[in-house]
Amino acid sequence: MSDRKPFVVCPGAAKAGTTTLYALMSQHPAVAVTRSKESNFFSEPALFRRGCDYYWRTCFEDKPGASVWFEADPNYMYDRGCMQRIRECAPEARIVVMLRNPVDRAYSQYVYRMSYSRYRESFEEMWRLEAERIARSDADRHEYACIDRSRYAPQIREIYAHFPREQVFFLVFERFIADQAAEFNRLLQWLHLERMHVEPTRENAASIARSMGLARLLYHPEYRRIRGAFGALLPFALKQRIFGAVAAINTRPPSPHERVPLDAQLRRQLLDQMRPDIHEVEQLTGCDLGLWLKSA
Repeated sequence: MSDRKPFVVCPGAAKAGTTTLYALMSQHPAVAVTRSKESNFFSEPALFRRGCDYYWRTCFEDKPGASVWFEADPNYMYDRGCMQRIRECAPEARIVVMLRNPVDRAYSQYVYRMSYSRYRESFEEMWRLEAERIARSDADRHEYACIDRSRYAPQIREIYAHFPREQVFFLVFERFIADQAAEFNRLLQWLHLERMHVEPTRENAASIARSMGLARLLYHPEYRRIRGAFGALLPFALKQRIFGAVAAINTRPPSPHERVPLDAQLRRQLLDQMRPDIHEVEQLTGCDLGLWLKSA
């Protein structure tokens, strides 16, 4: 499309602040975000086959005065083939990557999925079964990878295989949460967008389902066919808005006794296992990630 706007995409990592970044970007007068935070366009082959023009034409909000399009979908960094598809549609795209302490990120993903009974084992049990499970198929890799999703170095190398380093920007979750205004405006400066006043916000924080049955229907892979049949009756953007509204209604903040921290000894063990990857990520990104290892 000749009138396509410059494209900025945040491909992950999952549970590293991508929803908060999406919320902040949606407030910027020069940025039109996707109608739902995650369009799945580059991770769902059936959607991608509709063509890039379909994506530009239907997936973004109509925002007068906007000069940039933005999407945040944390599956794009981990799911195979996504970065290549993004390059096919927008070789000049700017890529914004959010990185979080790898063990904290993995445990946050586990807790989120446990909130609707997606897993039936402890975090430690799931970690010990993970390598065997994710080797079975791409679908199992997508479903069961928690620790593997936190091995950022291979994912960053995949990004660099399709986009030059100067088109990639890194945000470290812990610094982003500590000073959203400074980190977000640092990103805006890199994008050549006007600075913006930022009221600190936190989107997609830990939550508990009011109805576990409804949560399973919304998210669990067992019900994918039912969701697909329902979705086939509605335009994609409308389906996404309904899904988001129902999901929001069905969640509440956890009470203090419902928050179960990760066992400290297991956390140290996993961080020790992740040290080689963390050091490689420092070399690939130029980011100082010593704060992750100090927290061990």
